[in-house]
Amino acid sequence: MAFKNYRFLLQHSKTKETQEILVEAHTFPEAATLAYINSHNLKKDDGDKWNIVSATEENYRLGNNTGDLP
Repeated sequence: MAFKNYRFLLQHSKTKETQEILVEAHTFPEAATLAYINSHNLKKDDGDKWNIVSATEENYRLGNNTGDLP
């Protein structure tokens, strides 16, 4: 099974600052797990956290599906 590229948008719980991360994984559940771990690692000791607010599979976003018309 080939790897797919996923883009996750994270948002800080208090400042509303956003950050994008790219994840390469075989399936969406694997990618979501990696994104969650990444967001958890950004957390500071003061209790602020980063929430996943958007997830996109890059192939669909770019229109490179095998079913697309030429």
